[in-house]
Amino acid sequence: MRATHREGARRVGFPRTHRPSVDRRYTEQAIVTADPRAQVEQMLLLEIQGIPTVRENSIAWGELRASAVFTEDLREELRDATNAWSGDIARVITRAQESGRVAATVDPLDSADRLTALVEGLSERWLSGSITLERAQHLLAGAITAELGTA
Repeated sequence: MRATHREGARRVGFPRTHRPSVDRRYTEQAIVTADPRAQVEQMLLLEIQGIPTVRENSIAWGELRASAVFTEDLREELRDATNAWSGDIARVITRAQESGRVAATVDPLDSADRLTALVEGLSERWLSGSITLERAQHLLAGAITAELGTA
């Protein structure tokens, strides 16, 4: 489902097409911003889109995560990939704090963990038909504001 944090999946057999890198995907999306707060929002919101590559990526990561529940051999690499994704988001949140776009009282890693977990849960609900794509995007946008404040 994610980008750079998903590099570990290559070692467990998921096709490369399901793991676009953050840089390549954002370049393909023609999204460029110097604002780290906007970058956090984009990194998260781009994970829930109705375009085929994002949907396939989300499905692949959902399958991997579900498989890891039953297959212990997948857990370490999945944990590493998850931690890397949260770390990527946390670093950008830290830059947003340094620029004054996120309050200094926000814990970047805690926020990143909560927001990435929410992306995974909303993606699962969207892909399973429990909520609409638009609802998932709306909820995620609201959660970003709730987590990082209105800078």
